[in-house]
Amino acid sequence: MLLLLLIGSDLQTKLIIFTIFFSCAVCAIFFTSYFFSLLIQRREDEIKKIREDRESLLLRLLFEDNSEESNDEILAGYKEFSPIVKGNHLGKKKRKLLRQMMIDEMLKMKKNLSGAGVEDLYKLYDKLSLHEDSYRKLETKKYQLIVMGIRELSEMNFKTYYRFIYRCTNHPQEDVRIEAQVAIVRLFGVKGLRFLSIVTYAISEWQQMTLLHLLNNMKKDKPKGFDKWFDSKNDSVIIFSLRLAEMYNCLEFLEKIQHLLHHPNDTVKIQSVFCTRNIYDESTEPQLLAYYPIVNKPVRMAILVVLQSLSTDLSIPFLYKQLFDNDVEIRFCILKVLHRLCESIDIINVIENEPEKKESIVRMLEQIKSEEHIYN
Repeated sequence: MLLLLLIGSDLQTKLIIFTIFFSCAVCAIFFTSYFFSLLIQRREDEIKKIREDRESLLLRLLFEDNSEESNDEILAGYKEFSPIVKGNHLGKKKRKLLRQMMIDEMLKMKKNLSGAGVEDLYKLYDKLSLHEDSYRKLETKKYQLIVMGIRELSEMNFKTYYRFIYRCTNHPQEDVRIEAQVAIVRLFGVKGLRFLSIVTYAISEWQQMTLLHLLNNMKKDKPKGFDKWFDSKNDSVIIFSLRLAEMYNCLEFLEKIQHLLHHPNDTVKIQSVFCTRNIYDESTEPQLLAYYPIVNKPVRMAILVVLQSLSTDLSIPFLYKQLFDNDVEIRFCILKVLHRLCESIDIINVIENEPEKKESIVRMLEQIKSEEHIYN
């Protein structure tokens, strides 16, 4: 029809037709956008209202002095928590959404609870069979849902499905693997660390710090027999085990830690060196001094960091000899150790016959002194 109007019309008529058509299109787009924005706002308001209602429901169930029967009567008004009966139940999608919103509110509320309040929340999660909703996520092939399900079960301290979560600690997908490892430790504490015996993928630095922080906030039960992981084929497991040994101050593992100084992986060597800051005996200092010449720069730097807190006068002659190292970073680290053990004038006297190095060493000593003043 529009085409017929345009055919044979003069330019002015064509412009008027195009203007009318364009205006109608703009109006249609505007009203359509406005209509959908109203629908979205309405849905957001509805969801907000439901969330507030579920929060109020949780407060009533957990903190009001109600009997078991009273709580059951309150819950009877919420169809998503009632058995599915033909002709009297919610649609599948709506039921699933409402139950998920309840789980979300529980997770949110848990952050502000402790003691008996948390235990009551766990019981309610079990009573409403919300763990079944969380477990169904584990059965999907969507990684983000598996992660969500694992997190919900562990946050709600629900251990029934621990075997599935345990298998996920070596899952090929990193996010699932990380969440499962955290969940197992959250559920079982140091006993959950047995997953270290099966993991074949590397445990990242960030993940190791997360697990150590989690363990540190738990009861101080020392893991038993975890020195077996020092022989793991997974180097990241060895590194994590060394960090555990340092955190729990496992002096009984000193010999095995010293043995790991000769591991082929430099990162394992470095971590075993750092371990000797807390786990050491009278043989540690001379052993580190004898070890220093046969290792590369990163390991030497680690040794010097440890010697800053561990060294005695025994180290002074050795460190004086190393002062002539051509590497500036090494010299600076050596000076930091010597500064703790000697007077600056004694250090300068040693390099008196090396004028080309004396000036830089004096500047380094001044920097070390200024830093010491700042940190003190």
